[in-house]
Amino acid sequence: AARRLLGLATGMAETAVSLFYEKVLHDSPSPLLVERRGGQVAATAEVLETAAAAAATPFLCGAAITHADIAMAAAMRFVTEAHPGLLDVAALPALARRCAALEAMEAFQAIQQPFIPPS
Repeated sequence: AARRLLGLATGMAETAVSLFYEKVLHDSPSPLLVERRGGQVAATAEVLETAAAAAATPFLCGAAITHADIAMAAAMRFVTEAHPGLLDVAALPALARRCAALEAMEAFQAIQQPFIPPS
């Protein structure tokens, strides 16, 4: 389960990076690609929301933090900073709550950095 969620979270992040560069590097971004990538990110966030809501433990897959938790929080941070408004975070309450709890951890606080788009 952890590997599945890890794959979903990292895939969402990679898709969001692809979407970002499509918008930034092209004078005329492909509307089809922008729509498709945005839909893929949103659909993956919904799957992560379902998993976050279903987890009855402190972390996604038990009492200990896993790579899946870290990837989920990092991916959500990137998506919300690189693509403001792409996701309706209010419609993802369990995911938002878990990500906020993870980002409040000392280890996250020590290494977090704001997204600074390339110029």
